Parts: sequence; structure tokens; C-alpha cells
Amino acid sequence: MTIPPRSTLMDFSSLEDSDLMRLIAAQQTQALEALYARYGQRVFSLALSVVENAALAEEITRYVFLQTWREARSPHPEANEAYSRLTTLLTSDLQQRGILDENAGMDALHRDGLGREAQPEALPPSLKKRILDEISKPQGGM
Repeated sequence: MTIPPRSTLMDFSSLEDSDLMRLIAAQQTQALEALYARYGQRVFSLALSVVENAALAEEITRYVFLQTWREARSPHPEANEAYSRLTTLLTSDLQQRGILDENAGMDALHRDGLGREAQPEALPPSLKKRILDEISKPQGGM
């Protein structure tokens, strides 16, 4: 896949996850927006089912997408598998916050989070704007 110039209009929502990840690595903001549209609610719901606090789930979701942007150029085994990368970042953040045991992986996250009743809270609309505002800051501002 050829990376389009930033000014080129294209339908990012129809791209495969691996293409979105390559475009994110090329600093294409629209690719992160498309990834967020595809997985933002899922990441938020999973975080919320574990932490049971909407504000904290929002902060965790923000972290996951910002880290996806920041680390996109770094090689990761699952770099082209977007949902796997997002859930790895989610697990890591929950472990750093002491919410999940450091030895726990996705199995524990799914067991602890997805076994609970679905949370009715929707993804906060302002979160996407906060993420996009932050990635557009100069490199030193992160």
C-alpha cells in the first residue's frame, strides 16, 4: 500500500487495520481517527467493565490511543494487528495502575472485565477531540 500525501482525500474507514497502522506510523491523523471510530467504544467499554469508573475508563482509553500514535513507528510484534495492539496497551496501563496483576494478560482482562454486565455508558464525544488535540501538539509538548 502506498501512503497517500496528507492532502489526499480517501476513505480511511474502509481500510484494513494493518493499513491504518502503517498510516498512523506515517503520522496520518485521519488513520488514527478511523481506528478510534472502529475500536474506541470497544476499548472504552472494556476499560469501564474492569475499573467501573467512567472518568478513569475515559483516561485509560485516551492513553491507549495516544500510545498507539506515539509508538506506531516502533516495531512491535502485533504492530499491524490494531486491536491486539490496543488491548496490549490497555492491559499494560491497567497493570501500571495496579488494577490488574502484573503477570495477568488478556485472559485476566477478559475474565475480569468481559464477564461483567455490559456497561451502558457511551464513549464520551469529547474524548476524540482531546486525543486529536494532543497528537497535533509539537513533539516536545507530549
